[in-house]
Amino acid sequence: MNILSIDLGTYSVKFVEGRLERKALTTLTTKEVTISKKRESEDQPLREIHCQIIKDYLISSHFDG
Repeated sequence: MNILSIDLGTYSVKFVEGRLERKALTTLTTKEVTISKKRESEDQPLREIHCQIIKDYLISSHFDG
């Protein structure tokens, strides 16, 4: 089973996908998406941008955790 860690920040959203093997976590992929690339307007709430970035990542990566 894969594990997806998501770090929601004010500048970017970071994704780290890994797998637990024995007693160690092996990193499979990492990705960072900057908020400014996804912001449609200055009035758009940060939470809405975070949700859209996560949704886009899950669709494009076909995460199977």
